Amino acid sequence: MSAVRKTIEVSYDLRVLFTDHVFDTANLTLKQTLAGYRGGRATVILHGYHNRAAQADLELGEAWRVNAIPDLLRALRGLSWVEAAKIKIVKSEA
Repeated sequence: MSAVRKTIEVSYDLRVLFTDHVFDTANLTLKQTLAGYRGGRATVILHGYHNRAAQADLELGEAWRVNAIPDLLRALRGLSWVEAAKIKIVKSEA
């Protein structure tokens, strides 16, 4: 009698949207980076955000929309705990 061995890979696509109160006062780096750019229509997406416990791709919520300026994108990509970042422009509804 032969045994059949099957391997099943399972992956999950988890989307997390952050509200205005997400940042702990102990970790203000991202909040400070975004501070001068907030109030725009662009959504911030961080790829490969990581800390000691986990890694994830994060999309910041409406409270964290920014003005899409190249300096901001460079600043986000310069954070050591972010592998890549992009800014998605949100089209206004006609």
